[in-house]
Amino acid sequence: MATPTLSAGCGAGQYVAGESITLTATPATGWNVAGWGGTNNDAGTATTNTVTMPAANHTVSVTYQPAAPACYTLTRTHTGQGNNPVATPTLSAGCGAGQYVTGESITLTATPATGWNVAGWGGTNNDAGTATTNTVTMPAAAHIVTIAYESAPILCYTLTRNHSGQGSDPAASPNKSAGCSAGQYVAGESITLTATPATGWNVAGWGGTNNDAGTATTNTVTMPAAAHIVTVAYESAPILCYTLTRSHSGQGSDPLASPNKSTGCSAGQYVAGESITLTATPAAGWRVAGWGGTNNDASTATMNTIIMPSAPHDTSVAYEPVPPMCFTLTRNHSGQGSDPAASPNKSAGCGAGQYVAGESITLTATPAAGWRVAGWSGTNDDAGTANTNSVIMPTTNHAASVTYEIARFLLYTPVALAASAPPAR
Repeated sequence: MATPTLSAGCGAGQYVAGESITLTATPATGWNVAGWGGTNNDAGTATTNTVTMPAANHTVSVTYQPAAPACYTLTRTHTGQGNNPVATPTLSAGCGAGQYVTGESITLTATPATGWNVAGWGGTNNDAGTATTNTVTMPAAAHIVTIAYESAPILCYTLTRNHSGQGSDPAASPNKSAGCSAGQYVAGESITLTATPATGWNVAGWGGTNNDAGTATTNTVTMPAAAHIVTVAYESAPILCYTLTRSHSGQGSDPLASPNKSTGCSAGQYVAGESITLTATPAAGWRVAGWGGTNNDASTATMNTIIMPSAPHDTSVAYEPVPPMCFTLTRNHSGQGSDPAASPNKSAGCGAGQYVAGESITLTATPAAGWRVAGWSGTNDDAGTANTNSVIMPTTNHAASVTYEIARFLLYTPVALAASAPPAR
């Protein structure tokens, strides 16, 4: 706008040379004067300027530019345990981080530490609020907002543990949350559950857990913000019976199994884990050489054991002949002649001159010429004087001997025949 609007005697907007004219600029809202043209102070940025009218038509101009925003700092603080509230947006357009123009609506988000709550706010649109979110409308000045945190009271909820079928209630670990009584937990606590079914029973399913369809003996539950019930359902386990085959090698019988079956199984069948006693019976003259498929395969005892595996199983016993127990027969003599010869010269399975107990042995003496058997010792007939005798081998080493003596000769004296008178005639 030009003031005056004209020189005296001139038309509107016309001026005589040398007229001093005041110029007034009116920028739009949010705009400023950036400069002038054709004025006495083209570099000026004020909204007023002047021009002295030259002796010619003349043009003046003003340049407008967007005005820089007025930015004010928002300071965010807290008391208690937690973080300063987060501001969204983080700044106003054209401002630095944490700065806003007047009227900017800012959302504030608080993050209390674990176990702490929002107690209240300061410098916000709702200082009495206890929610973790709030708002503030930026004033035309630097501003402070604050949040007060307070320790949250512990809210403990009871976890009830039940079961159906045969077994025990599931055990809970931990058995409580910190600050709570036994069996009570804060919301969000992760609890491990362990079921213990009775012998012959399995877990059929769960209720109130993180995996109700599970059939394992362990499960978990995340405690809700309320009293809660978890349960485990037990069902009778099907009996799995496996066949135990018993065999042998050598002379004897298959090992006898005791018990002869597991409860609920057919004869010769057992459940996994059954402890079974095996008894071997070797034939006469045979003994146990070893076992197969038992708890002690190296054993040579007639009794052994086996723990039934979860599959059909073979067990066996190996018999071997009992080696004979051989005793030495020593044969001696006194006098002139030889040691008595023994027949047989040994028992079956023994070395020469050795015999099993009970073996009947014939002894034959051979005296030297002019000698004869005077007697025996260690024989069945020690008083005998015959050249043959016998002995029954005892259960120990034994000696038999023959005694020789000089044979006595029978001497006969010749008798002279007397001459006899001739018979009378």
